[in-house]
Amino acid sequence: MLNQDDASGRPEPAMSENEMTAEALRENEYMFRVLMETMPAAIFVHQGGKYVYVNSEAEKITGYSKEELLNMNFWDWVSPEYQEVMRDRGTARLRGEKIVSRYEVKYRTKDGRDGWADFAAGVVEYIGRPSVIAVAFDITKRKGAEKALKKSEFILAKSQEMAHVGNWAWNLR
Repeated sequence: MLNQDDASGRPEPAMSENEMTAEALRENEYMFRVLMETMPAAIFVHQGGKYVYVNSEAEKITGYSKEELLNMNFWDWVSPEYQEVMRDRGTARLRGEKIVSRYEVKYRTKDGRDGWADFAAGVVEYIGRPSVIAVAFDITKRKGAEKALKKSEFILAKSQEMAHVGNWAWNLR
């Protein structure tokens, strides 16, 4: 079977089914790589406790280089009070246990700053082995805004209590 003529006018041989499958696989891998490297979220893949892949956003959020992250346990950059739960969830997920797939976790950057991440994780096969893939969005600013709002609401409630006044909301449907 022949395809359309090429620019020289000679007919091109058609691709076999195996060649088409291999080409589709290459295209999917390329698309996946572009997505992983351009996504505005940290992406981590770990096997057996160690990272085997991290994207550039993971470096930005954690402050660690790719090389440093690839030599760390997957829970090492998480704040000490969250390390055990992170380790337990990650290893349980690899064993096939049903684990909550999305949660918030506090982390500590390389330079010692604390932050918060919204994590989502699942199990995939990567390089022929079961692996955990996790996506983390930095929510540090949102957590700070929530804390400031709670403080403001507390101050308002106390001020109203001391002044013996209240507030009301009108339901304008």
